[in-house]
Amino acid sequence: MSQHPAPPPDQHPGVSGYVLICIGALALMAVALVLRRADAWALFPVLVGGLALILRWRAGPLMVLLAVVLLLWSWWLGTDPGWLGLTAVNWVRRWLLSGWWAYIRLPRRGLPSRQVLPLSDWLLAVSLVSYAAGQYRLQGLLERVFPPDPRTKRQAAAVDPGPGKPAATPPRRAPESVTTREFVVLLLALPACCGVASLFWVWLRRQETDLPMADSAWQGLLILWLLGGGVLAAAGLLRYLTLRHWTRTEAAMYLQDVLWKETRREQRRLNRWLAWAWLRRQRREARRPS
Repeated sequence: MSQHPAPPPDQHPGVSGYVLICIGALALMAVALVLRRADAWALFPVLVGGLALILRWRAGPLMVLLAVVLLLWSWWLGTDPGWLGLTAVNWVRRWLLSGWWAYIRLPRRGLPSRQVLPLSDWLLAVSLVSYAAGQYRLQGLLERVFPPDPRTKRQAAAVDPGPGKPAATPPRRAPESVTTREFVVLLLALPACCGVASLFWVWLRRQETDLPMADSAWQGLLILWLLGGGVLAAAGLLRYLTLRHWTRTEAAMYLQDVLWKETRREQRRLNRWLAWAWLRRQRREARRPS
C-alpha cells in the first residue's frame, strides 16, 4: 500500500486555526479602534500585526502593542502618529542644526480623545490578548517553542551530518497535538480574563487616598503592589509544586547545595584549621628522632 506523505506544517488544521484566531483578533482590533475614533490611522496596528503574522516575527505581539500605545497616545494629544513622527523628526533636525532645545507645537488633527470608552477598551483588550496567544502558539508550531540551546549549536557545528543526512531541526510542538478542546478553552478564557480585568479597572478607578498625592499616583502604586505580590506568590507556588515532584536523590542534592551555600565560610574556616593541624602534626613527626 502506498502511504500518503504528511502535509507540511503550514497546511495543518491546527496551524490554520491559530492563523484564523490572529486574523479575527486583528479585525476586532480595527473595530475597537474605529469605535474610539473614525480615523484611517486605526488600521496602523492592524497592518503591523498582519506583517508580523505573514513574516512570522517573534516580536509581533510586542510590536502591535507598541503601535496601539503610540496610536492612542497621539489621539490623546489630539494628533495622529504620522504628524507625531514628522514633528519628532523636525525637532531632532532643529536640535542638531541649532544645538539647543526648541519647542515645536504639535499640529492638531482633532479633539483630544481622553474619555473612557468601556466597550472599545474591552474589545481592544480582547483583541490584543487573542493576537498574542495565537501568534505565540503559532510560533511554537512552526518555528520553535523555546530559544535555541547554544550547546546544541556548538555540537551541530562540530559534528558534520554529511551529505544526504538532515541537519538537526529546532524543537517545536507537533501540529498533531492541537485539539478542538484547546481552541474552545482559549476562546472562552480570553473574554473571561478581559472581563475580570475590566472589573478590576473599574474598581481601581474608584480608589481614592487621603495621602498628599494624586489619586492617579495612588492607583499606580496599588497596581505595582498587586502585580509584585501576585508575581511573588505565583513564583512561590510554582517553586513549591516543582519541589513536590522531585525524587529523594534530587532533594538530597539540592539540600546539600543549600547547606554548602549557607555554611561555606564556616566550612572553609574549619577545613583550613584541619589542614593547619595536619601539617603541624606532619612537621612534628618529621622532627621526631627515629
